[in-house]
Amino acid sequence: GVEKVLRERQSELFDLYYKRLKGMDFDKQVKELARIRDEEGYMAESKKESKGGRKHVLLEYNCPIIHIAERHWEACSIETELFEKLLDADIQTTHRAAKGDAICKFMIKERKEGYL
Repeated sequence: GVEKVLRERQSELFDLYYKRLKGMDFDKQVKELARIRDEEGYMAESKKESKGGRKHVLLEYNCPIIHIAERHWEACSIETELFEKLLDADIQTTHRAAKGDAICKFMIKERKEGYL
């Protein structure tokens, strides 16, 4: 039941985020995703990992859904899946607040030219 609700939330967020990200290049999409997440209370920021490269880091210093994520790991994996779909990127989650880390950290690498 929890996963079903989380997947419904993912679908709604995809639609909302997509509207803001479409038409942007990859770098701008990552920055805008961080801005959206910041507006939602995640205290997020993005950093470009390498000049001329296609790697970024998304950091979230707060998790508004921490109580859900601590009990239902699906919340974190579905969130990562959402980012992968939006950005057409490979995302490695290296830190998770729900597992006791101070932040959530996503390593983002563009797969190819995005479809947005």
